[in-house]
Amino acid sequence: MTPIEAMASGKPVVAVNEGGFKETVVHGKTGLLAQAERDELIRAVLAISSDPSGYRGACVARAKEFDVEIFLERMREVIAASLHRSSTSKIALLNHARQSILWI
Repeated sequence: MTPIEAMASGKPVVAVNEGGFKETVVHGKTGLLAQAERDELIRAVLAISSDPSGYRGACVARAKEFDVEIFLERMREVIAASLHRSSTSKIALLNHARQSILWI
């Protein structure tokens, strides 16, 4: 959650290239992902510090992708698609059953 909050305020993120950071931070666009090694983290912080404002637009845009309204809309789409697949499968099964009965 912290990387998203930082990006929402236009701040680039330096994070360890693991777990949820890999899903939120876009390496080279909204920040840098580094290995959990001191020297690599130092290099990443120095690189970001040279032009943090250059990441601002991409950071804000990325954070908006995690807005609750967008999340809810995506969930609705997934549920609707699942229900559609389910009803389509049931209809196909019923049609198959009807055809099988006709052959009996």
